[in-house]
Amino acid sequence: FFSASTKHSNNNFNNELQQLTSATTALSTISTNNINNLITTTMTKVKVGILGYGKLGQFLAKEILKRQDDFELVFVWNRTVDKVLSDDSVVAVCLEDINDIPTKDVDLIVEVAHPQILLDYGEMLLKHTNLMVGSPTTFANKEFEEKMRTLASSGKTGVFIPAGAFWAARDVQKMADRGTLCVCLLVTCAFVCLGLIHLFVAGVESDDEE
Repeated sequence: FFSASTKHSNNNFNNELQQLTSATTALSTISTNNINNLITTTMTKVKVGILGYGKLGQFLAKEILKRQDDFELVFVWNRTVDKVLSDDSVVAVCLEDINDIPTKDVDLIVEVAHPQILLDYGEMLLKHTNLMVGSPTTFANKEFEEKMRTLASSGKTGVFIPAGAFWAARDVQKMADRGTLCVCLLVTCAFVCLGLIHLFVAGVESDDEE
């Protein structure tokens, strides 16, 4: 999101950032009642499905399996299904086709895959059950955000966005408003370049010593 936006004018960037922060705030507010409903109506285990089986998905699956008194892992889906099938701890709950999710009895789907997955399947997921989003930059797409907000406003399901999924959003917005964001990006890039040069020189010197 940031890489693409820095190619635009400052005004376009500000608009996109404001859209993203306002969307996530609004959706979180709308969904507060929904999470209360989830807690009060789920008398037994919370049934969870995971989209994405990278480092974060693997961590979540492991933690859910540790807490089987409170949670049930219903399915794990990944774009490369072999990654799930090769893990004995989750092979029994491997979901090969994401389009089969509406047939699953699940209270909460946790998305830790990729923004495009959310763009392609977000509506289907939210129509079916509650959704926790790990790719919040998707909501910079106003059309997508409006569709998800409408669904969440129905009160049947909710969208939940962990604070850590979009760290420092408010600070970035403040820098964009003050017009200092580009300066910060340039300084950051400069330090990164200097660091790479340092590593390169160190590597050359090491080769010379050998």
